[in-house]
Amino acid sequence: MKMIEVRTESYRWTHGRMPRGKGQWGFAIGNRKEAEENPDKVFWSKPFTLYTEAVKEAKKEAQKKGVITIYVLP
Repeated sequence: MKMIEVRTESYRWTHGRMPRGKGQWGFAIGNRKEAEENPDKVFWSKPFTLYTEAVKEAKKEAQKKGVITIYVLP
């Protein structure tokens, strides 16, 4: 799972800071554009999840799908 890259550009551009804290986090697993156009393609964390925990969940999902890049959605 260390090989899976977490990209935060879209989130940082929208919010002006790095993702952190608790929330319900959305991730694009592999294909950011597809997830932005179709909410059914977004991997969502549970509500009130710490960002670090949400990343771990998203990385597990990416590993299942054989994907090496995930994107934090704004």
